[in-house]
Amino acid sequence: FMAWCFFKGWGKDLSQKMLTFPAKSCGAGVKWVYSYGKRAGRIVKSPKPGDVMILKTADGKGWQHVAIVETVGDMIHTLEGNSDNRVRRWTYAPDDKRIAGYLRPRWDLADVEPERYTVKKGDSLWTISKRYYGTGWKYTVIAKANGIKGNRILPGQVLIIPDID
Repeated sequence: FMAWCFFKGWGKDLSQKMLTFPAKSCGAGVKWVYSYGKRAGRIVKSPKPGDVMILKTADGKGWQHVAIVETVGDMIHTLEGNSDNRVRRWTYAPDDKRIAGYLRPRWDLADVEPERYTVKKGDSLWTISKRYYGTGWKYTVIAKANGIKGNRILPGQVLIIPDID
């Protein structure tokens, strides 16, 4: 399902590059998605929207399936296929033991715009960093990308959220 979504959106050749699949492969199962991603240094521990969640079986001995991360907060929300021949949304706790990692696609190859966030009342660079990167300590990445000296942000301000690996 996941490779199919990429193939439909960007075509076979670009999808293989974005997902770090070898040129002769269309992905041969969950184990291979993880293996290709790991070999390319694209497996990360903290998810972002657009990442590919890689799941193992409940006993941790086998590979189960993959899902596309839709949103990240207190819970991780995904889009998944092959559920009664349809696509559905699913929710996981960030510490779910079945999660083997996340494949970070090469979005730079897709020529997509950087993610943006509109500051709301009560936000800080720290809380925004925690939302997107899983830790507040990366707030300086957001500040630097937006030319912010110090830590002052205002409601309504639109921030670029850089992709970090």
